[in-house]
Amino acid sequence: NKKKEIKEEKNNNLFTITFFGAFYPAKKVEKLIKVVDKLYKDNFKVRLYLIGAQHPYHLNYLNQLEQLIKENQLEPITYWYIDCPEEKISELLSESDVCVLPFEEGVTLRRGTFLTSIQYSLPVVTTEGKDTPQIIRELRSVFFANDENEMEKILKDIYYNREEYKKI
Repeated sequence: NKKKEIKEEKNNNLFTITFFGAFYPAKKVEKLIKVVDKLYKDNFKVRLYLIGAQHPYHLNYLNQLEQLIKENQLEPITYWYIDCPEEKISELLSESDVCVLPFEEGVTLRRGTFLTSIQYSLPVVTTEGKDTPQIIRELRSVFFANDENEMEKILKDIYYNREEYKKI
């Protein structure tokens, strides 16, 4: 089917920004959504994958994120994957260009989603905290963005230099 082939080819050219993890306020997913909104409104060809699970103590947080996406008219480029099987998560991470993990307290080695993203050879944009170990600070595929402006700058750099970042 020619139409399907064209659509798939077009989607392959989209820059896929992924959040992966449980949805609760300390993950600061709203920062990522605001940056994706800026990129999208500046005509960057992006899509947002939100992969994870709803946190049982923060059920309203997912609703707040959905509302933010709706307010910013990001529904056409946002793909929710809640409680997916591992095979689907693997497929989605393989399609991703970058993983953004804006942890409130900064990244550490106890963050399973961070370790998984590294295993998939994805560049990871995350936050640095007082407990972020030196080994993470030295990784060439990890980029620290402690505010939305830094996150936007790093994502634009990865967007424009995608092929170089795939070699890291």
